[in-house]
Amino acid sequence: MGIMSGWVFFQLSRDQSGIRSREGALYNTSALQGYLILMFETYRLTIDIQVFDRENNENVVDVIPFLLSRRIARLFMEDLPVPLIFSIITYVSKVSLDPLNHMIPQNSVPGHPITHIS
Repeated sequence: MGIMSGWVFFQLSRDQSGIRSREGALYNTSALQGYLILMFETYRLTIDIQVFDRENNENVVDVIPFLLSRRIARLFMEDLPVPLIFSIITYVSKVSLDPLNHMIPQNSVPGHPITHIS
């Protein structure tokens, strides 16, 4: 999804419409990232619900400890790296590695030090 989203907003122009498109891309990315995590977690819960039902019927586990243990177990393997990788892919695709040259047109503010960086 990060690659597809980056491809849609790839190499935007440096004018006002490009800046507005980048702003829309940021909103789009924020919505997509939360949606993807929610959909993936819902899919995984449909698989784990059988284990939870069995353990809950045997009075081994309750709802909150089960969900917390799942989140803690997947924290370092999925919950932190997946959003980070998604963000890196979309950042490189949309903004490139030089955001100042893409976001601020040259000589837009006379005498401002950012406009004279080469």
